[in-house]
Amino acid sequence: MLDVTLESRPFDEAGYRRSGFAALLVASCSFGVIFAMSSPAAAHGVVGQRFFPATLTTDDPFVADEMSLPTVTHQKTSTDPSVKETDINFDFAKRITPDFGIVMGYGWTHLDQIGPPHNPSGFKNLEITGQWQFFKKRAA
Repeated sequence: MLDVTLESRPFDEAGYRRSGFAALLVASCSFGVIFAMSSPAAAHGVVGQRFFPATLTTDDPFVADEMSLPTVTHQKTSTDPSVKETDINFDFAKRITPDFGIVMGYGWTHLDQIGPPHNPSGFKNLEITGQWQFFKKRAA
């Protein structure tokens, strides 16, 4: 009697799925879509021949469409008892008119401390603010 056994090996010896071609195909298509939909970048803080960047002392002075993907900070906030704070924040700015925009921000904070209360964490308040560019003098 003929005994035939078919064996499928979707995983290699290390336990990883063998789908290199599929991953390469998805990555190639994703990069193609990203590059096809991209537009040239332009500085939005330009007045005449001058560019005004955002600095540490002043926030971005110009209205623009911007998004800050999760910004993660981890820092020690006190010396005794030792408290470590982790913040995850997200900001989104949308221009409504050339001189007015709305900025929304949301975040989550986690405190890692010794002693009670152990590891309090929670979401921050939703912040919605308006941004208005009230003066822009062009070079004569």
